[in-house]
Amino acid sequence: MQGFTEEQRHQMQTETLTRFIGLLINVAVEECGEKILDKFEQAFYEVGTKLGKAILPVVGMPEGEPDAIALSRLVDYADTIMGYEWEYVEKTPKRAAKKIPACPLAKPLSKGYAPEFCSRFMVAWGTALMRTANPKARCTFTHYIPKGDEYCMGIFEVED
Repeated sequence: MQGFTEEQRHQMQTETLTRFIGLLINVAVEECGEKILDKFEQAFYEVGTKLGKAILPVVGMPEGEPDAIALSRLVDYADTIMGYEWEYVEKTPKRAAKKIPACPLAKPLSKGYAPEFCSRFMVAWGTALMRTANPKARCTFTHYIPKGDEYCMGIFEVED
């Protein structure tokens, strides 16, 4: 495409593909009912498990059951690939909280059932990713840009 920088093209591609994802989610729910969201969630969990197994050696995960600080490296690696920027507002052995102030997926995923992409699918993906290293780990989000919050807040915890 002429007249656009590589960065502009990438941004337009991301926004367009994300709108398509939102459209597909909404059409799937319309045609199949809300139970299809459970299937999507399971699929994201399976992908998170596969990715976690692949990147464990890359991030240098410690043996045993790593704490939340070590587990956050798995999610950081994946988030770097996705192009997110973040800052940790808490990082302890039991809990890490990551604030993501901007997301290229947020606006296109803000309509209909599309926010489920973040609130269910990415949570399942993040939990599976961390559970490849520690079965007591879990990922939750307390804030979602696609649902109108100013930022996303990911929480990575290790249960007792």
